[in-house]
Amino acid sequence: MRPINFGITLILLCVLLGQKTDLHAQCTGGANAGAIAPSTAFQTIACARAGEYYTFAATFGATYTFTYCQGGGVGNGIDTYLTVLDNSGTALPGAFNDNFCFPVYPELVWVATATATFRIRISLPPAGCGSNGTCTTLAYRMTNPPGPGVNCGNPMLIASLPYSNTGLTTCGNGNTYTSAHACGSTYMNGEDFIFRYTSPGNECINLSLTGTTNWVGLFVYNGCPNIVGTTCVAQATNGSGNPSLNNVTLTAAGVYYFLVSTLPPPTCTAFNISISKCPTGSTCGYPRLIAGLPYNQPGLTTCGFGNDYNSTQACADLYMNGEDFIFSYTIPGPQCVDIFTTGTSSWAGLFVYNGCPSTVGTTCIAKNVSIYGNPTLVGTLLPAAGTYYFMIDTKPMPNCTPFNIVVDTCRPPVPCGSNPPATNACAAATNITGYTTFCGTTDTLVYTSDGPGNLPSTFCGTIENNSWWSFVADTSVVHFFFNVYNCYHGNGIQAQVFSTTNCTNFTAVSNCFNPTTQSSGTITASGLIVGQTYYLMVDGYAADDCDYVVSWDGGPLPVKYGNVNAMAVDGKVHVNWETLEENGSRAFYIERGSPTIDGEQNGFDWEPAGLISAIQNSRSLHTYYFVDESPLNGEGYYRIREEDYDGFSSYSEIMHVVEGVSEGNHLLEIYPNPAKDRLTLTMGFAAQSDATMRLLDVSGKVVFEASLGQFGIGTYSRSLALPSLSNGVYFYDIQLGKENSRGKLMIAQ
Repeated sequence: MRPINFGITLILLCVLLGQKTDLHAQCTGGANAGAIAPSTAFQTIACARAGEYYTFAATFGATYTFTYCQGGGVGNGIDTYLTVLDNSGTALPGAFNDNFCFPVYPELVWVATATATFRIRISLPPAGCGSNGTCTTLAYRMTNPPGPGVNCGNPMLIASLPYSNTGLTTCGNGNTYTSAHACGSTYMNGEDFIFRYTSPGNECINLSLTGTTNWVGLFVYNGCPNIVGTTCVAQATNGSGNPSLNNVTLTAAGVYYFLVSTLPPPTCTAFNISISKCPTGSTCGYPRLIAGLPYNQPGLTTCGFGNDYNSTQACADLYMNGEDFIFSYTIPGPQCVDIFTTGTSSWAGLFVYNGCPSTVGTTCIAKNVSIYGNPTLVGTLLPAAGTYYFMIDTKPMPNCTPFNIVVDTCRPPVPCGSNPPATNACAAATNITGYTTFCGTTDTLVYTSDGPGNLPSTFCGTIENNSWWSFVADTSVVHFFFNVYNCYHGNGIQAQVFSTTNCTNFTAVSNCFNPTTQSSGTITASGLIVGQTYYLMVDGYAADDCDYVVSWDGGPLPVKYGNVNAMAVDGKVHVNWETLEENGSRAFYIERGSPTIDGEQNGFDWEPAGLISAIQNSRSLHTYYFVDESPLNGEGYYRIREEDYDGFSSYSEIMHVVEGVSEGNHLLEIYPNPAKDRLTLTMGFAAQSDATMRLLDVSGKVVFEASLGQFGIGTYSRSLALPSLSNGVYFYDIQLGKENSRGKLMIAQ
């Protein structure tokens, strides 16, 4: 009987029990085969031999995997050991793996004990340190140490908004949250990075990723994704990478989680993240507030604000399917408002609601859409106290638009008499003598071009669809106050008064009303002979189809202008003007424009630049001053439009400005006026100049004279102490280089 071999018995027992027993000592030393740099994805060494080691830089807490059986590793049937050594060649406790019981390929998983250089040693039995020249394929990778962003228990905390972070990655964080959890997207099946944010509630946020791979998802939850009851608040996935979420509403106060993940492949992605609160105007929760009227805001856009409200909601219009901009306006009781937009693209819409468009029960109060843009709502009644929402939107093409907006109280209604319509020919003009108001239209289906004789060369614009009124003058000066509305193209009307005896030879006896937009305004006919018949011609600017109401009389204009100046200095335009008389004036609208390119004479494309409240009533000189911080590039034009409390307007002369070039030196402002003992002057200089000032009394005697100094190109202010003067009217004469500025100054001690 042969003796029992206890060594073989022990090995068989290991095989039967499936145990690994370290019967061999871990190997030290070895031959240096080079350095490796483990990353989060498996890498391989195609020819790793027993008896060699590779050095690698490890990070404390990171997990390192070395294997012949995963990630492309191939053992070639060689019974191998794997050992981690320190950089002196000493084996580390527990950092060893073998296949002692049977020849399977080993896998060593080791957590770094320090941030230092280590070695991975390959060896063979029987002593655990054997060598072999056969190539084997070794695979290796690194997994990031657990840190912020790994899971809901250890998230990256966002303390406040706005928040941004760069150089982040989901690689090495593991796939804790999958398509089996809230949001249910296959873009959650890659490795994850998770943020936690505590919201105060009723908050609108925007989230965006940059620097990602392809096939990336971004998710928002009101709890941890794998917790029962968690809701998917919002999600965005993008096969091209860099997904973003706009106007995400965090309704309730509490904790929210933001997840970045991928659709494998790739398994993971690098990324940068930016999170901010929505800009005002993006939603009903974050509207642009209109605190009071009149409200004037140029330079806005719907672009980038998202399509939160659409044609399935109140107003149910296809012009709601582009990106939105929302205003809110709260009133204590019923109110009538006018809303004007300019500078829009085509296919633009304007909407008014008594609540948020998406809220059940909200009513569409009014709407106006235009294929040509610049929609307007005139005479819109807000029927009760509460908060109303005004929305600017577009059709999906162009999807968004720039715009300027003016919101004001309704102009007083002008009663319209039952006058017959205007005729299409001068010779048969409709007589309006005896009417204090009359109504008309420039409808292109009714009116065509009637430009007999010398009219086309006398009129200030081209004629497309004009109509004719006649009247008998009962005073030498007559004013026509136009209220223009319902313009199909938004171009408005143009009109002028003529003297003619044969409808062939025409002489203009008034200014030409030609604002080139849907605007109301005034025509003044002067030098009229009482009892003589005159002709008012009204044409649609660029063949626009408009309605209008005209009130006319011989009364005073709402404002009489004095000096009006505009000057470009240091990238800004300084506008100043004087009024010699005001009658119920409400506000001054500063408008800037550039010449039109459609052949209209004296035509400009005007846009709002600013708004200044008026003094209302005055019989003495008053000065106003405005600085346009964002003027048009290059050549531009400015004018002042005064509007009174009756809803009528008058215009100043048009001022020409060239960027960087001033047409002479100008006194931009002198205040206060009336003055007491001190005066401040603001002056603009186009060239280096000396400046002096004189004050004269009504007899022409100089009562005060001062040198203001020498000035270079630019804008300057100087404060002067005045001598003791008697109350009354004085005249200032200010010499600015070769330019003079003269006017009245009131002294009131």
